[in-house]
Amino acid sequence: MDVIWSIVSIATSGAGQILGLAASVLAMLESLGIPVKWIWFAILVPYLLFSATYVYYCAVIKLKSVWDGLHWIIKALMVPHVILGFCLDVLVNVVIGTLLGMELPKEWLFTARLKRWRYQEEGWRETLAVWLCEKGLNPIDPYHC
Repeated sequence: MDVIWSIVSIATSGAGQILGLAASVLAMLESLGIPVKWIWFAILVPYLLFSATYVYYCAVIKLKSVWDGLHWIIKALMVPHVILGFCLDVLVNVVIGTLLGMELPKEWLFTARLKRWRYQEEGWRETLAVWLCEKGLNPIDPYHC
């Protein structure tokens, strides 16, 4: 559980720094007369969606490793979070996966899309999938994708 709290604290401290930088850039753009409402929305929503999904991914992977030792009450309390994590993954695949890959989804989950890009595609999508898998997903769950 310490690993999950470490990841959450790193993510939230990093989030504060990134959001502070984003706010500074947007304030500068607004002072130049550029409307920033939609820019702010376009930056913040994907960032929060991806970050929340990644935190849920880390938590669900940890839950998976200790599931058999958990009391049934704890399992029952965690099931809604697993379902929410699945829904976030689908949403990331539809929104962020579509934007990153410039293609409509052919699968439900973002990891399935990354696996397809990694093993069935060549070029920039394959490079992106390898990077996301090796730097983001596999350190938490080796051989995830």
